[in-house]
This record gives sequence, structure tokens and C-alpha cells, in this order.
Amino acid sequence: MSYENPKIPEGINVSKQQPLLEFVQLTVMVFGGIALVLALLMVSAGYLAKFLPFSWEVRLAHNLRLEQLSDSDEHYPLRQQALQQLSDTLTAAMDFNDTLSVSPHWLESEQMNAFATLGGQVFLFSELVKKLDSEQALAMVLAHEIAHVRLRHPIRNLAGGATVQLALALLGNQQGLNSVGALGVMGYSRRQEQEADILALTTVQRVYGNVSGALDFYQQMTVLHAEPPEWLSTHPATADRIKILTELIRERHWLVENELKLPMPDVYFSESTRK
Repeated sequence: MSYENPKIPEGINVSKQQPLLEFVQLTVMVFGGIALVLALLMVSAGYLAKFLPFSWEVRLAHNLRLEQLSDSDEHYPLRQQALQQLSDTLTAAMDFNDTLSVSPHWLESEQMNAFATLGGQVFLFSELVKKLDSEQALAMVLAHEIAHVRLRHPIRNLAGGATVQLALALLGNQQGLNSVGALGVMGYSRRQEQEADILALTTVQRVYGNVSGALDFYQQMTVLHAEPPEWLSTHPATADRIKILTELIRERHWLVENELKLPMPDVYFSESTRK
């Protein structure tokens, strides 16, 4: 009985797809997997960071010398005292626990900005304060930054961002470790900004019994600053923020009459800030 090996069909070990297409698909799968792992690491680290003792965050802020960003606090003690008193009033209404604290600072700058960073360090820019025409408007801006502290957004951003940077460094990106220190002052996400907006507005209502003037600065921002499309920004569009807060005011029947506005205290307008 004779036996012959069967003839092997031609092209059996050749893919029916184009080699370039297979390479692209493999590359997408690899980088997609890496991106997914990094995203999971960032979310997990950010979630766990809120359980870290606030004293660690304060110590880290001190080591980074964040409080030294402002050099005008000691030159205007009355203004600094008023800012601290307003901050204390807002934190009390925001149900801060005993471990959290806020240290507000004044920055002489032509930028219209305010930000909160690690260790409860909050900074207001003089140019921004010039645009405010009521105490409630100032309280809303300050309460928004304090809300970031209350919700532990700075340390959560730091932990999530640092985890990603360290992972990238292990993958060969040597710039990862060099930028970790700057992560504590990174911008906040849309969700974090919305959370801070709602908590801030609720706090203004608790303190003043109304929210008259609280959204005035937001409305000014829509006129003074052109914004990129929302899908190009990590921040929600100012118009969308106003819409959400206006709906909240309407749902809870909070008062917004102009006659309820309190004038800005003169102590905030020294020779260095008044035009």
C-alpha cells in the first residue's frame, strides 16, 4: 500500500489581510490597552487619595512652599484679616471637619483668576476682585475655591496625575518624574468644577439667606473672555455653568433680588487695587 503526503494548499500561512492593516490594528490594541490601564490607575489613585490625612497634604504644600506664592499678605493686614474672616465663615457653613483648614491669600496680578491648591492654600487675584460689585459675588468666588479643598480635589488630582506620570516614567518617559511637583495646581475636571459650583452656591445661600449677585462674575466672564468649544476644554463652558446654577436657584426658590446685594467692603480696595 503506497502513501503520499497530501499537497499543502498554497497560501495557508499567509494572512488574508494586508500586513500594514494588521500592524495598525496591533498598534491600536497595544496603546489602547496602555491607555486603559493608565486611566484605571489614575481613577483608583484619585479615589483613594481622599482618604489620606489632610495633615499630609498640608506638609506637602509646605515642602513645596506654596504659601510663598503670595508676597502681599503681610503688607495689607486688614485686608488679609477680612479675607480670612470671610473664609472662616464660608468653611463653617460648608461643614468642614476639624482636620481641614483654608488659608486664603491675595495675589497682586492683572490676571482675572483664583485657584485652590494643596493644603487648603487658596489664592485670589487683585484684578478679579476689581470686577466684583457685591460681597455675595466675592463670597461665591472664594467659596468655589474653598469647595475644591472641602471635596479634596487638589490631592485627588495630584495622586491621580502622579500615578500616571510615574507609570510613564517606568515606560521610559523620563519627564514623568520631573513634572510630579506641579500636579497639585493642575486644572480641575468638568465634574469637579460643577461639584464646586453647586457646593459654593449652596454655601452662599446658607451664609446670606440669598444668592443675589452670586452669579454676576460668571456672567461677566461670558462677555470678557472668549472660550474654546467645550469639547476642547477640561472646564465646562461658563454659559453651561450659569444654566445649571440658575436651574438650581429656581428649583430651591432662592432669592436673587438686586436689593439684597451687599456692597463690597472697602477694606478690599487699597491703593494697590483701586483704579
